[in-house]
Amino acid sequence: MTYLKAILLAGFAATLSLAAAPEVRAADLEVTRTKSARVVHSHRVRVVRDYDGTAVVERMVRRGHRAPDGALVVTSQIEMTPAVRAQPHRYPNGQPVLPSRLRRSAIVVTPRY
Repeated sequence: MTYLKAILLAGFAATLSLAAAPEVRAADLEVTRTKSARVVHSHRVRVVRDYDGTAVVERMVRRGHRAPDGALVVTSQIEMTPAVRAQPHRYPNGQPVLPSRLRRSAIVVTPRY
């Protein structure tokens, strides 16, 4: 009698475990592309005034080209693109932009006697 109970318990356990497992279909076995995460790197960007008065965005760009021997040569270059509605206070060399009108501190008052 105990042998029959053990077989019945094993049979019920097998059917329950098979029912709990999901069915595998042929469509599930094909390779699917997963969406890869995109990483955004922020690079240093400066807004400066060009020497003709135009506001420009200055950023470093790495460009690569092949040398005659086939080696990859990577150079860093500065890319300047026009900026809209910007009022930068410095030139690309770091010097401040002087205002078009005189500042109050620049006006020298001489006392009269």
